[in-house]
Amino acid sequence: MGNFLRPGRPFFAAVLVVCAGALAAALTGQYVFGLEPCVLCLYSRVPYVAAGVVAAAMLGLPTSPGLRRLGVGLVLIAFLSNVGISFYHVGVEQHWWASAVCEATSLDRIDAMDLQRALTTPQRPACDQVAWTLFGVSLAGYNLLLSSGLAAWAAAAFFGNRSRQR
Repeated sequence: MGNFLRPGRPFFAAVLVVCAGALAAALTGQYVFGLEPCVLCLYSRVPYVAAGVVAAAMLGLPTSPGLRRLGVGLVLIAFLSNVGISFYHVGVEQHWWASAVCEATSLDRIDAMDLQRALTTPQRPACDQVAWTLFGVSLAGYNLLLSSGLAAWAAAAFFGNRSRQR
């Protein structure tokens, strides 16, 4: 377990595997099981892509300890941003607040072109509609749990390694 807490190849390989797995699960849900993602679901995929790209770069390039530390910091930022996105999404699903990104257009501001575009463009599901749950927890809730764990892991690698160097 200690190797996965140091900013080296095992850490970045594990990050890459976890990110690829999370994205594969999301795409499987979408294309195999027909779970259409809302806008916030799509936004929550971006940090996994970012962390995966950083991890792949850290695995593929020769790196110094400082560059590896920067890589761990970038992975930490990606996972923390996903904690924020998924917490916001859970709040929208639970109706704690309204979504600023999933609101429908007000009918008093719509014109004929907007109406035609709306009729010809497939609409994304509303962010406050839970498409699937397991044990009463939505996919956004599971994403919050996963992202929180990954952020804690990356924080342990980032800050724990620093204290060992002193």
